Amino acid sequence: MEKYNKLLAGIILINCTMAFAEEIPLSSADTTFTATITEGSCDWLWNETVLNFPPVTLEQVKPETTLIIKPLTVFIQCTQPLMPQLKVTGHTPYGNNEQSVFIDGTNLHNIGFMLQPDDGSQNMPTLSSFYSNGVAGKALVNNIPFSLSSINDTHQVQQIIWVGLVGIGAGATTFPGKFSASLTFTGLIP
Repeated sequence: MEKYNKLLAGIILINCTMAFAEEIPLSSADTTFTATITEGSCDWLWNETVLNFPPVTLEQVKPETTLIIKPLTVFIQCTQPLMPQLKVTGHTPYGNNEQSVFIDGTNLHNIGFMLQPDDGSQNMPTLSSFYSNGVAGKALVNNIPFSLSSINDTHQVQQIIWVGLVGIGAGATTFPGKFSASLTFTGLIP
């Protein structure tokens, strides 16, 4: 009986091997799995989702000037001390010199919105220096991460982003009408 069981097991093993040898793959694909280990996480809470600016007249819109500045405040709470970054993504149609002036649509008005993080003073920048400081490197640039205030031992910070309504480009025509900028804010941990 034992001899019979060994013979039967050998026949089954040969048949299984033959079945596997006849398999022909029809296609194959590579799959990659990725993961990230971070030093912590952060929650972001914005005080407003819409900033409305009062109307301005055609005469007020001058090249390379700031007409109005408003604060946008974010409260950041992290699981431990970190230095988070903020990336702003939106439509910046005015060219390389104004990658920090946001406006939606194709009917450009020679005007837009510029964003600058607070320098830690929580004092509103002056209208006279906002635009020039922005193009000199203080403004958030489309799709480029910007480091914000460090999160200290309390694991939370209030960060103000100053939003300026700015006139751009000398010699361009300003058109009356409504305009807006819809932006996506992404908080990052480098």
